[in-house]
Amino acid sequence: MKTRLFTRLPGMTLAGLLTLTGVGVLGFGPAAQAAGEVDVVVPLNNAAGELPEGITVPLSGPQRNRIFFSFVVRVQVLRVNGSSYVPWATIADPTNRLGLGLATDGHGEMYWAIGALGPGSSPPGIYKVPRDGGTATLLTPPDFPAALPDGIDVIGKKAYWTDAILGTVNVTDIRTGATRVWSNDPLLFGNPDACGGTPFPAPLGANGISHYGDAIYVTNSNYGRVLRIPIKSDGDAGTVGVVAESCADLHGLDGVATDRNGTLLATRQPTSSIVRVWPHSGRTKVVYAGAPLDGPASDFIWNAPDGERKLLITNSTLGSPPGGPGPSVASINLGEADDNDDRDN
Repeated sequence: MKTRLFTRLPGMTLAGLLTLTGVGVLGFGPAAQAAGEVDVVVPLNNAAGELPEGITVPLSGPQRNRIFFSFVVRVQVLRVNGSSYVPWATIADPTNRLGLGLATDGHGEMYWAIGALGPGSSPPGIYKVPRDGGTATLLTPPDFPAALPDGIDVIGKKAYWTDAILGTVNVTDIRTGATRVWSNDPLLFGNPDACGGTPFPAPLGANGISHYGDAIYVTNSNYGRVLRIPIKSDGDAGTVGVVAESCADLHGLDGVATDRNGTLLATRQPTSSIVRVWPHSGRTKVVYAGAPLDGPASDFIWNAPDGERKLLITNSTLGSPPGGPGPSVASINLGEADDNDDRDN
């Protein structure tokens, strides 16, 4: 299905997640698109719990240029196969667990954020997905404080990841699993009553994460913030700064991806939209809104083999009003979108 995006849309509330849990080109992805056009790459079934969350594309290794995404409630990683998918990975015990963000390193290895809803034998944290699929194994220490690991961004040998409930950015050595809190600045904390409140009872602070140059960018969902954290020469976190903040325009931001020249593309669930953020000026602009977007969660910018620059999106239906087009994996051809750095504007 192809469409162009103009209107604002609806889907499902975040509170519905707790209820649900109860306690293309074959194999590669979308075919050629006109600039600004949207493909539904994989239509999904809300009633079957097919609610997608993380998305990534390995750029090297045996799964190079294959699209992978996760199911949050069913706690699975899936590989796109034409207009459908094949199961790829899970964890040993998915009881009371959530399958969240995905990322890959320079060798094509895949990492998966697993959150906790309650008691279970699989600790929340960052898991490594086998190259040929199967059962993902815990990379982070089992006793490392984690509640809702969400976004992941791999830079070299380090995976930087957010915990939305704890309001932290953590860093893990992907070779050894050694993990520490990288930043717990109060600007990363969530508050379910902020900006008029959300249906989700727990705080949702630090969420989406991406980097450009020597800085990491993080969204704060509850407060409608985009934050910049410099990476100091010794590897520690610098002073956290606010790039943009608005309850009216940014509340409910989730995933974030870095485009050319350092501008950001963030998903906003309540309005089923994509917001471009210019970090140097703090300017923001809704650049896509409407069907088939429905509670978009994660996004990933992919320079596809056909030469097109695509924004891959998971439409989770979470956080958006009911009655929307439903969950899917979608693709937008970014074309020559307005992504220029506005440092001097």
